[in-house]
Amino acid sequence: MYTPMKRMDFIHRLLALGGLSFIAGNNIKTKQYRKFYLLQCFVRGFQYYEGPSWISQMREGELLELVREPDNEYDPAAIALHWHNRKIGFIPAEENEMLSKLLDIGLPALIAEISFLEPQAASWEKVFISVYLLNEIQSSEQVPSVAVSLTQLETPHYRTLHIED
Repeated sequence: MYTPMKRMDFIHRLLALGGLSFIAGNNIKTKQYRKFYLLQCFVRGFQYYEGPSWISQMREGELLELVREPDNEYDPAAIALHWHNRKIGFIPAEENEMLSKLLDIGLPALIAEISFLEPQAASWEKVFISVYLLNEIQSSEQVPSVAVSLTQLETPHYRTLHIED
């Protein structure tokens, strides 16, 4: 009986087999992948979910699960962010429309990870994430000049940096 693989299972297996490379088939062909960043943003609503109580255990580079919430009463394109099965907030509504469509069609290589943590910042600026696609690198393939910026992370710009009581 065929059981479809969940997106996060696929991603975890892919990364467990060597990060951005893995061995495919019997011919031992190594494939290389490049990250193309689609979005970098702060986690929206972080202060209202389980994130603040777990921030001391979060680490930069950890994967987050993107969970579509099409029945969300406030935003039909809502994408929740889960860290270790705990909801920590959302992709900002002004940024989620295209990503929600990609998730709805089952794009398996859409990945989110924690890019930067600043526990001393205001609650809405504590966690900065990156959402990206993995794209197989063909031998001697160069990134098109119009896409070079999509292969680089940006440093978040904090508006406030104050300690909360």
